Amino acid sequence: MNGELSKYESELVASNAEVHRAWIEQIEKDLGEQLSLTSPQASWKKVCEAILRVLQSQFDISQGRVPELLYRIDISEAKLRREMMSGKWNSWHELLAHSIAEREALKVIFRFRFSGKL
Repeated sequence: MNGELSKYESELVASNAEVHRAWIEQIEKDLGEQLSLTSPQASWKKVCEAILRVLQSQFDISQGRVPELLYRIDISEAKLRREMMSGKWNSWHELLAHSIAEREALKVIFRFRFSGKL
């Protein structure tokens, strides 16, 4: 596990209902919030948008909750800073939402592979 989601892994999360459900549950557990999704098999984009809404309403970037969240989800603050400086992101919240989705997908895929379910 190198820390970046491959195209295959991204498609696996989207196409395998059990992996997808575990992914959503992992995100909700680590955020401490339910995601407001209209579909049980929501697209990657819709999940990121739901995470973004939670982040915007619950996590002020200037307060101390974000480092705790990064630690809990296991996202590198230094890597986030470098990525934000790349200019590809409109906001910290947007970058963080995508980073959370990716990291949680990697955790779930690793867990499924380790348990022999994949």
